[in-house]
Amino acid sequence: MRGIYLALALVLAAPLGISGTFIGVDAAQAQQAQLVSAVLFEGNTGFSDAQLLAMVNVGERSTYTEASLAADAESIRQAYVAKGYVGVTVTPRVEKSAQNGRALITFVVVEGQRTGIAAINFTGNNSINAGTLKSIIRTHETSLLSWLFRDDSYSEDQLQIDKALIEQYYMNHGYPDAQVTSAVGEFDASRNAYFVNFTISEGERYRFGEIGVETSIGGLNPDLLKGTIRTGKGGTYSLADLQRSQEDMAFEATAQGYAFADVRPRVDRDVANSTFNVTYLVDEGARVYVERINISGNTKTRDAIIRRELDFGEGDPFNRSMVQRGKTKIEGLGFFKTVSLDLQQGSAPDKVIINITVEEQSTGDYGITAGYDTNAGVLGEVSITERNFLGRGQYVRAAVSASQDTQSFDFSFTEPRFMGLRISSGVDAYYRVNAENDNNVYGTTAVGGQLRFGAPITTDLNGSVFVGLEQKTLKDSSATFSDVFNPLH
Repeated sequence: MRGIYLALALVLAAPLGISGTFIGVDAAQAQQAQLVSAVLFEGNTGFSDAQLLAMVNVGERSTYTEASLAADAESIRQAYVAKGYVGVTVTPRVEKSAQNGRALITFVVVEGQRTGIAAINFTGNNSINAGTLKSIIRTHETSLLSWLFRDDSYSEDQLQIDKALIEQYYMNHGYPDAQVTSAVGEFDASRNAYFVNFTISEGERYRFGEIGVETSIGGLNPDLLKGTIRTGKGGTYSLADLQRSQEDMAFEATAQGYAFADVRPRVDRDVANSTFNVTYLVDEGARVYVERINISGNTKTRDAIIRRELDFGEGDPFNRSMVQRGKTKIEGLGFFKTVSLDLQQGSAPDKVIINITVEEQSTGDYGITAGYDTNAGVLGEVSITERNFLGRGQYVRAAVSASQDTQSFDFSFTEPRFMGLRISSGVDAYYRVNAENDNNVYGTTAVGGQLRFGAPITTDLNGSVFVGLEQKTLKDSSATFSDVFNPLH
């Protein structure tokens, strides 16, 4: 795969001695500033030219050295290794023109073989089955569609993320002491694939015991505070529920006029009864204000999409629980691999700067399904979905399906914040054709769609309304009017 990317960069280095063809360049010319005419890639199928170009430093208005090209080649190689390729080599080639002295840089990629994941095994998971654990980790076994989705790559870094995901899942399902003691991948050269093994120490299962609220702020309504608690007595211990209760309680205190309220859960472990007793302490916090909110790492998603998930802005009172609530909501978008939050001192003691760093992840999906029905015959569908369209947080899906007697096209679009409000809006449209067959005397063609609007009723409950319209046309080449409507026919 070859692609040309023009780069007007002065090259101040002498010939690099890297394997390639050098045309008519003498020592005097080598000392003169050279222009990079283009950057090319050869042999790459695992990554597109645009993806590889983003990995290298050489480009528009840049200079290069032998060391910098070697570093760029290594960056490309590491990206391939992370994607599951073994034996990959990347060689930079420099060609200089005798006519204008410009340099053509080509990265020649020999991809080697791409490995897969033969099996993922778990040891010590006595309470949670392997299927559930496989569904929450990012490492996936090789399947029939892995060639399309490329989701079966082996990566040591990804295994560390998987360890954290497994431990987090256990902590939210009653096992606060669960640990993944090892996560290793063993390469089987005969199968060109890895066997991944996770060893888990679950620990004891815990539930919530006594739950209470204590506050030193006289004006707060304790009953409303208690209504935000998700950690009911006898319920399965969940770190996520504990944090969510803390965030919701801080939000309720703010709604009651106490923006600086500080909510801290005091957790006491009762080993004998395998319970955690929780007391939520609500006190007046320091009067600190948000000076600035910095967002970085969002190469695709727009700043506004992230900021609208925060229930506070620059100049508002700083509340640690509200900040954590905002982080949770950003993570809930599903647009980012990681969301990290850092606080730093502002320009004055009563001001704080909030730094939010995100790492984008793929938000597009392809779907191919096939099946067989005794009446309809072979069935198939191809779909494409984008959950963060153009970085605007919008949902778009298009699907085409067909069988022996039916064909259809479906399109869906959702704007989660209609006119900037906490109201979602969307449109669905479809076109469907049903042919005549033994079960249908006549064929039909249907064109229709609907408008949707939704709004939150409570924190966990949404309501929606929709209105639709459909136009259906009947088509029958053989039956008469009486054939279709005569019940005795």
